[in-house]
Amino acid sequence: MTVDKDLLYLKDALSNKTLKKLSKIPKKCYKYALVAVFLNIINRKHVTRGQATNLKIVDGIRNYPKLYSQSNLDNISDTVVETLKATGFYNADKEETIDTTFQLFRDMVDTISKESAFLIRVGALSELIDIEYLRRFNNSPNLQPHHLIDISLMNGITPTFPEFFPYSDLVNMWNIYLDKKEEYKQKIASGNIPITQRTSKPEVRRIVYEIEALLRMLHITSVTFVESYLYYIFYNLKESKYQTEDKKVEKLLGFRKVEDEEILKNIIRREFIRDNQGEFNDLVKKYHDFNQKRNRFIHVSAFPDEKDASELMHLYTTGYHYIIEGVKDCIDLVNTIDTRLPTKLKVLHWWKSVKHPDFDKEEKGNMVGSGNVILGRKF
Repeated sequence: MTVDKDLLYLKDALSNKTLKKLSKIPKKCYKYALVAVFLNIINRKHVTRGQATNLKIVDGIRNYPKLYSQSNLDNISDTVVETLKATGFYNADKEETIDTTFQLFRDMVDTISKESAFLIRVGALSELIDIEYLRRFNNSPNLQPHHLIDISLMNGITPTFPEFFPYSDLVNMWNIYLDKKEEYKQKIASGNIPITQRTSKPEVRRIVYEIEALLRMLHITSVTFVESYLYYIFYNLKESKYQTEDKKVEKLLGFRKVEDEEILKNIIRREFIRDNQGEFNDLVKKYHDFNQKRNRFIHVSAFPDEKDASELMHLYTTGYHYIIEGVKDCIDLVNTIDTRLPTKLKVLHWWKSVKHPDFDKEEKGNMVGSGNVILGRKF
């Protein structure tokens, strides 16, 4: 089955219309069997022989309900209860737990069918599942009730990390840039043809345009990475009801949203980097400059800037070395902050599970880490 076909199948299997055709013992067997399917999904075992067996049982009960007796119910329920316990569920032997889990499964399938994703707060899940199990299973020791969990057919239960998305984009654009740079070298390294003729060929100019576009996107995305990280810090502080003695920090945490540089200067610096601010301040200054020039790429304009030079100049004068140094500064800024945060507020739990680029040596990164599922984007 494909994901779309699986969703259609599950939507029908979980529907009230289907449930109404069953009663008493067969109905109980059916709900337990579907809970078994859900448990395999959240444990990332959807595409397995065990899941295929579970689905055959679901179909068997649905098509031949009279064949299922109390002994069948006992066998199915015993297996499901043991799996619920192993997966950290509270009150695994209670029918209310089966009903709640069944409804969660239905909500998940309905939402994914409509929205392509299902996000749920850890706090909502923790009423059903031990939060410590979720932390161990996902190698996320700082998982908090206000954090969001993604549940999908293929990736199971996965914590969300907003800053991971732009960082993944950054790494992949860098990798593509290196491929394009190598392609460019190969195209112009031919024979005795003058370099001006080689570089003026349409296929070479196309590669140059692609390289320039990738560099601009690296500039934009590295700033987006910092912004998403800062906004997540702000979100975590607000949602965890962080207590501070600094009145300015307290006031800012009362707002729904604040600007990235406000978070840097008036929350992070005041609250977490009170000593040894030199490196942090230098990185903030570099980030500010890099961010300002990033804005020129987003809002392309010929208007004069504060020095009466056209803002369009930035598109012509911002070169490779400036951009790559800025990308490195953005990454250094985020890591510098994360090392200064208290353990419970640290964000980069996924950082060690991926291979990071070496920009100086022009080496690729790899976002497919050591088996941990982080990103479940759909294409």
